[in-house]
Amino acid sequence: NIHNNPPATLIEDLDALPFPDWDIAGLTEYFTYSAFSHKGENANTIRRRVDTTTTRGCPHHCSFCSNVFSRKKLRARSISNVISEIKLLIEKYNIETVDFLDENFCFSKRRVIEFCDALLNSDIRISWGTAARVDDVDRNLLELMKKAGCTFLLFGFESGSQSILDSMNKRTTIE
Repeated sequence: NIHNNPPATLIEDLDALPFPDWDIAGLTEYFTYSAFSHKGENANTIRRRVDTTTTRGCPHHCSFCSNVFSRKKLRARSISNVISEIKLLIEKYNIETVDFLDENFCFSKRRVIEFCDALLNSDIRISWGTAARVDDVDRNLLELMKKAGCTFLLFGFESGSQSILDSMNKRTTIE
């Protein structure tokens, strides 16, 4: 029989969730694979990296995105919670690079500034990268992110056609 369950209740307080138990997943075993390593600035250097998220969902409503159907509400971990996880990853696994898999890490400039300031005012020295929308960043924010260790930023351009962007409800321009 087919049973259609109702949607699960979203977890509102992401800080209440424990950090992933990487020991169960055997994280250290994965460092030998390229998917869990990241080339440093020197191409001969392999940096130990891990993926994590600071948010779930996205405040935008692009018609092609799964959030339109599944996670209509943006929920974010506190910056102090994210910093605590990074410290744990560095201390326990000697992590050097963190890839934030957030769908739109830069949805709030204030939050990104708070995160960068927290990194800069701590003893944490990592490289990190993430994804953002082009309309959520500016030169000053990008410079601060770089200063705080950001080494890559992924943008979803989706299309070079304004009519296609409009049809997607992307709310950006080709400019």
